[in-house]
Parts: sequence; C-alpha cells; structure tokens
Amino acid sequence: EFAEFVESVAVADANAIPSATASTDDTATICPITEASSVSLDIIEGCIKHRQAVVNENKWRAHFNQLVEFKRKYGHCNVPQRFKEIPGLGRWVSKQREVKSNLSNERSNALDSIEFEWILKGGRKIGTETEAEKAKWWAHFNQLV
Repeated sequence: EFAEFVESVAVADANAIPSATASTDDTATICPITEASSVSLDIIEGCIKHRQAVVNENKWRAHFNQLVEFKRKYGHCNVPQRFKEIPGLGRWVSKQREVKSNLSNERSNALDSIEFEWILKGGRKIGTETEAEKAKWWAHFNQLV
C-alpha cells in the first residue's frame, strides 16, 4: 500500500522534472521540486515517521514483556547490564531510568505497575528487597552475632 503510494507520487512528480540537458548556466535546475512534489515529500516523511513510531512502540512493548517475564522468574526488575539470558534487556532497563522524564504516562504507568525501581542506591533501592532477600540478609546477620 505504501509502496504503491510512493510509486504514484514518483509518477505524478515525473511530469514536473525536465530532462537533463547540457547547459552552461550554473543556475539551471535539472530537477526542480514543485509545490506538488514538496507536498508529496511531506506526506512520505510523515509516513516514514509514523512507521518508525510503530516500530519503536513494538520494540518497547517487546522489551517490557521480557521484563515482565524476568520479574516473574527473579522477583524484581533489576536486570544486570550484561544479562546473557536476554541480551539487551539490562541496557533497556537502564535506559528507561535515564529517560524517565521523557516517557509517556502510558509507559511510565506500565513500568510502575510491575514495581519498576526508578532509583537504585548502591545497586538496590533501599526498602525494596523481596521477602526471600530479607530472610537471607537476616540469616547472614545472625551468623555474625
């Protein structure tokens, strides 16, 4: 559908493009952009931007779904930067923290809904340990005393 549109624009604009002719005039235009082709280019640019937005949204959702699975398996959303089981997920998680102020409400709310930790302190946000992590910590503490 998009390819047919681009082809129709190219055919329509071809009538506005004169044949290349030898000219000694440096200001001669071989391929002028008419008002119609300018509008067509704007439409094409809009279509390309829309397609990129759809691709970006699909990638974001795929990473989010991977994070949901990670949380289900490990009980938290703190993916190591170089997590080998799901390459790229740790970097994506880190990037979400960096761009929090630029995220849409929908994306921010989605991350909040899975208890995403926005601020890490010393590798962990204080007070966000799972019950298993707390029990392990206390077991080790009790061994010390």
